[in-house]
Amino acid sequence: MLIFIFLLPCVLSFNHLISKSKNTLQFNMCGEKSPRSDKDRMSHNIRLGSSAIVSANVMGSLSILRSFPKPSYAGTTEANNKLSEYGLPPIVFVPPGFSPLVSEYGRGSKDKPIENPIVVQFAHPNTWIVQKTQTNNNGESGTVGANDYVKGDSANFYETPLPSGESLSVTNKGLYSKILQEALGRKGDVLESFKILKVESVGKGIKGEEYFRTYYSYSLNTEAGFLINRKGIATFTNVGPNIQALITAATDKRYGKGLEKTLEDITLSFRVYKMFTNIG
Repeated sequence: MLIFIFLLPCVLSFNHLISKSKNTLQFNMCGEKSPRSDKDRMSHNIRLGSSAIVSANVMGSLSILRSFPKPSYAGTTEANNKLSEYGLPPIVFVPPGFSPLVSEYGRGSKDKPIENPIVVQFAHPNTWIVQKTQTNNNGESGTVGANDYVKGDSANFYETPLPSGESLSVTNKGLYSKILQEALGRKGDVLESFKILKVESVGKGIKGEEYFRTYYSYSLNTEAGFLINRKGIATFTNVGPNIQALITAATDKRYGKGLEKTLEDITLSFRVYKMFTNIG
């Protein structure tokens, strides 16, 4: 009994310390304002990493660290090797919990001539299923994308010719609306109440090509007769004669519960490079 009385204050004090550490970590992970620039994002990750390490030491286990997102380098070496083959700059930062994707696109096939071969690059959550183009005796086949099919989260590449007299800009919402509806409805899906919510410039590439990020919403009319409300973010650029876009989307409920930040990270990582080889 004496031993129990002696240990009880220690146990209560330790539990209080654990609870305080958990609350601190939860605030850092969920309550802090999301960083917008790569510099802010890197310092943000450092602060979160410090909080996770302190909490793990207090708890005496790795349970918090297992759920805490860490910088992912899985596939970075492979991706940088691919970029190096074309003399392109390496990937130097991957968002926590993400993996990089690098794929060629537009190398032509027996049904489609080589017109604008490019290299597509972006980062995605490392649990998503990845698609890359493949080549065989018939040429190139497949598409480029990463998806969580169970939850309905998606990030898919799309390319279309730049219409004559058109150009990408912050004010050209009609062009983005046309391309997005064309891309999202290409498999026969019926879209309703499509809206462009915001367009912003997010910088330039190594050849001066500008990238524009577009926020949008729509309702997907299912064959079952009910509507699924979705929101998405897409980044557009113009390399060669075509417009290239990385189009992401999720249900509006998941978008509002944290997926917006994920989709922003995906679309911010999007890059397109002209493939300067002897095939194009």
